[in-house]
Amino acid sequence: MAEYYDARAPLYDATAGYDDPVAEELRAPMKERFRRLLEDRKVLEIACGTGYWTEVIAQTAGSVLTTDVNPSMMAIASERLHGFPNFELMVAEAYVLEGVSGGFDAAFAHWW
Repeated sequence: MAEYYDARAPLYDATAGYDDPVAEELRAPMKERFRRLLEDRKVLEIACGTGYWTEVIAQTAGSVLTTDVNPSMMAIASERLHGFPNFELMVAEAYVLEGVSGGFDAAFAHWW
């Protein structure tokens, strides 16, 4: 699975419909709900992929530790989140989360 997503990283956003304006309009209420639910929270995000949803939650979260097993996905997420001071990226297997320490008051996993 990790190899599959590693190979798909450059195409992932387009194939997930993240660049479709109609779909983006339909996702707007969901995005707003996530922003509201995670406002000021210390969030652990599991399997962030390209950081599409990380960008949404980082707009209001107090902090986000975002994890993924694929460095290629994380590279895209890092670029996307460049302007956000409240996030940290960590390469970690979602089923193990080795190296992730506690202290979170919210968790987020979308499309996983």
